[in-house]
Amino acid sequence: MYYVFVRSPLEFGSLVWNPTSKTLSGKIDAIQKRFLRYLLYKLFEYYPIGVSYEDLLTGFEMLALKKRRTHTAIMYLYDILGGRVTEPETVERIGLRVPRQGSRGIHTFHLTTTRTNILKFSILNSAMNQYNCIISKYPDLDMFHLGRQKFRNRLLEILSENGNDDA
Repeated sequence: MYYVFVRSPLEFGSLVWNPTSKTLSGKIDAIQKRFLRYLLYKLFEYYPIGVSYEDLLTGFEMLALKKRRTHTAIMYLYDILGGRVTEPETVERIGLRVPRQGSRGIHTFHLTTTRTNILKFSILNSAMNQYNCIISKYPDLDMFHLGRQKFRNRLLEILSENGNDDA
């Protein structure tokens, strides 16, 4: 019921309205936190006061909504590069880095410096930045060689491994 009536409307269009501030992100996560506390109350008939949000997420095997938005953004980037999304203007804005042999550069995407927060937090820039952050810790997450399902599963595994703190 939660997935249909609560999480689905919260995630609808999350690529477009993805909150960039911790305050707005926290307000959205508060809805899921409230539901998980309610679910725990219904299952065990006591209202948890000292249980953290991270413990609730782990106990119910769920990801924080911020992690799910990260997953959605990176999968959107994967679909663009894989040809599933055909928007020539979007493809033009992707800056791939080709590292020199023996260089220390591990980032896959070149992020241009932006003058405004609108460009900095745009869908494509934030997806490329999030992927660069993840690939620096997990170089085996290669969006150019893994199939879509394997890439998706490995990305979810990485996001779950990190706990439910920031990606």
